[in-house]
Amino acid sequence: MSNLHRPQDCTVAPRRFAAYIRVSTRDQAEEGFSLEAQRDRLAAHVEREGGKLVAVYSDAGITGRADDRPELQRALADAEAGKFDALAVIKLDRFGRSNRALHENFERLARADVEFTSLFEAIDTTTAVGRFMRGIFASLAEFESDVIGTRVAAVTARRARAGKHNGGPRPYGFAYADDGGGLVPVVDEAAIVRRCFAEFAGGKSQARIARDLNAEGIRSAQGGDWHPGVVSNMLGREIYIGCVTLKGETFPGQHDAIIDADLWERVQTLRAASRKSPGGGRGRPTAGSHLFVRGALRCGECGEAIIPITKPNRSGSHYEAYDCYGRQRKKNGCTLGPIPRALIDTAVCDYFMEVGLDVEATREQLAAHQDRALAETAALLDRAERDAHTADERLARVRRHYQDG
Repeated sequence: MSNLHRPQDCTVAPRRFAAYIRVSTRDQAEEGFSLEAQRDRLAAHVEREGGKLVAVYSDAGITGRADDRPELQRALADAEAGKFDALAVIKLDRFGRSNRALHENFERLARADVEFTSLFEAIDTTTAVGRFMRGIFASLAEFESDVIGTRVAAVTARRARAGKHNGGPRPYGFAYADDGGGLVPVVDEAAIVRRCFAEFAGGKSQARIARDLNAEGIRSAQGGDWHPGVVSNMLGREIYIGCVTLKGETFPGQHDAIIDADLWERVQTLRAASRKSPGGGRGRPTAGSHLFVRGALRCGECGEAIIPITKPNRSGSHYEAYDCYGRQRKKNGCTLGPIPRALIDTAVCDYFMEVGLDVEATREQLAAHQDRALAETAALLDRAERDAHTADERLARVRRHYQDG
C-alpha cells in the first residue's frame, strides 16, 4: 500500500498547562489556600480541560506584593521559553496584588503566546471579555492589598502602643508565650544577654564577645554563629529593658526586662562613642595601606570576607597581607592561606591603568549606555501612552454599560 492510502493520524496533542501556586502563613491559616489544595484544584481543572499538567511552580510564605518571587520569575521565564501553552492559578491574588506588576506579567505571557486562567474569577484570556475582566480584577486585587496593608499597619501600631511585641523572629533571650501573647524570658539565654552587656560595658569589643561565644559553642537565636553585627544589634535593642519600638517610637512593654536601665545607658554611651571613632563603630581601621577593607574581597573557597592584616616583622617593618576571615577567625577549615597585599593591590592598579582608564573606551561605554537609556525611555513612554489609550477605551465602555443598565 502506498503512503497516499495510509490512514492519517489526526490526534491533537493536549494543551500543556503550568500551575502557579503561592501561600503566605495568613492565607493558609485563614482562607484554607494551602499549597496542596491549590495544586489539587488546578490539576482537576487541567484534567477537565483535557490538558496536561507539565509543571507546578510554588512560592511558599511570600507576599503577593513581592515582584521578585523566585518561582514566579521561573514560571515567566519558562513561558517565554515555550515550555507550556497556558498558565493557571487558583485566584488572581495568588499571581500578584500590584496592578503594575500584574499587567507587566500579563504582557510577558501575551508576548509568549501563553494563555492565562484564574479559576476563582473565571478569567480566560482566550476571550475578549476575559481580557477585559482581567484588568478589572487586577485593580481590585491591588485595592484589596492596600486595604489589608492599612489594617496591618493599624494593628501593628495599636499593639506597640499597648506594649506588645509585633512578632517576627524571636529576640535572643525571649520566647513567645504558649498562649501566643507576649514574650517570656528564656533563663539561660537571658544570662548570656546580661553577660554580653556587662562585658561590653567592661571594655570588651563586640568582635571579641562574638568570638568567645562561638568558641564556647553558644548558638545565636537562629542557631547560627555570632558576628560583631549580631552582637551590636542585640546591644542596641530596647526590648531588653522592657520596651517595644515602632518607627523610632518607644513604648513601655508588657514583658519583663532582662537588663537594668543603668547598664543599658552605659552601653549606649559606649556605643555612641565608638561610632565617633575613626572606624565609625565598624571596627578599628587597618594599620596597613590595603586597598580593600570591610569585606570588599570575598574568599573563593568558603565565601567569607577577606580581611586585611598588618603584622610587624623582626626587622621593624610590617608584613601586609589579605587573609580569609573564615580560616583565621571562624576556623571553618578553609585552606586559602594569606596573600601578600602587593600581589592583589598591584594587579588591580595595573588593570585600571591599562583597561579601566582607557579614555576612548570609557567614552564609547558612556555613549552606548546613553543610547540604551534613551531607547528604554522611549519604549516606556510608548507603552505608557498605549496603556493610557487602553484605559480610556475601557473606561468609556464601562460608562456605556453603566448607562445601559
